[in-house]
Amino acid sequence: AFEDDDVIHAEDTVDPVRDINTICNELRIKDISYMQSRKEMHKKQQSAARTKSPAHLKAWEVELECMEKILAWLEEGKDVKNGMSHWTTKDVEFLNDYGLLTAKPTMFAVNMNH
Repeated sequence: AFEDDDVIHAEDTVDPVRDINTICNELRIKDISYMQSRKEMHKKQQSAARTKSPAHLKAWEVELECMEKILAWLEEGKDVKNGMSHWTTKDVEFLNDYGLLTAKPTMFAVNMNH
């Protein structure tokens, strides 16, 4: 958060707020990518869930619905941790299993000139 000719910055200017937003966007992009591939793997299990039992199929559908809800939230530019009133108890169980980066607490350290 300070100007120093010896410190190279990726954007050529010092802007801590922009840098934090960039980091958060990159974490969100990673979570979107993870959830998209997780959803694709989940879709491949539909026929297996259907043949096991109606209860397995229902559980499969509930998880798919949750995945779509999470993806929509992330694609709106929102972090999972900032929407706790949005998630049901079942959603939170899935979120805990997924271990998404935007669901984790975040702390940023900023170097100051003083």
